[in-house]
Amino acid sequence: MTTASLHDQSRTEGASELQDLRILVVDDNQDIRILFGLYLAQCGLEYRAARDGAEALRMAESFWPDIVLLDIEMRGLDGYQVAHRLVEAGRPRPWLVAMTGRSGQAHAEQARTAGFNCLLAKPFRLDDLDAVLQALCRFQTRGRVTDHACTVLTGPPQHDFRGRLGVPQVV
Repeated sequence: MTTASLHDQSRTEGASELQDLRILVVDDNQDIRILFGLYLAQCGLEYRAARDGAEALRMAESFWPDIVLLDIEMRGLDGYQVAHRLVEAGRPRPWLVAMTGRSGQAHAEQARTAGFNCLLAKPFRLDDLDAVLQALCRFQTRGRVTDHACTVLTGPPQHDFRGRLGVPQVV
């Protein structure tokens, strides 16, 4: 059995729960921001993209996200600092998805300890992002995403943390 992509779901009955989500993409790599933006827009999802942590926090003031796709290693405020400030903001806690070029169990544990719900190890494919967003949608409650409903760890086969090689797994 195959799972429909978010793009496919955006054209079906399940689209309403997806389109209620607000997504903030934070990465200092312009190509990643553009690629994610094109994909999220094609899926009909509301999103904003920030080039660094300070810009992300400014955007979050007027566009409070349900999901934050957050690069860990950025100049200025790193992903851990941004995540901490978002969690401590006194608003509904967003789902935090760490994106990092570093992989291995120690980095996954550091992300979990810092409050991230998911970790995407670079390089990853849009299919991996799709799997993460679908998992988050399954745990959505009343338009807000529930805290710590799952952890998705992914990466290239040599860095697969759990489950089958190269296949994201919800645990």
